[in-house]
Amino acid sequence: MVRDDLVAEISMRCDIPMEDVEEVLEEEDIILYEQEKCRKRKKRMCVFSMIIVFIAGVAAAAICLDRKDKISLAEIEDMIKSNVKKYADKIKA
Repeated sequence: MVRDDLVAEISMRCDIPMEDVEEVLEEEDIILYEQEKCRKRKKRMCVFSMIIVFIAGVAAAAICLDRKDKISLAEIEDMIKSNVKKYADKIKA
């Protein structure tokens, strides 16, 4: 139903002047717009908070792992070479 038809229908059924019905509908639209705007703002704040918490968790995990196990680049290379050799031997066998 088109808005003008809606205004005319409400006005005829309730014996209210069309101007009053239009004002009420406009106010209702404004209220609904403000509510939607508030919902979107809350949603953005929740998402932003979750992202911040996730980043803080990643940073904390990285700091804890860095303090716990300090592995040098040479040790990593040796581990990779030994694992590659071990898997190559399994494939050959």
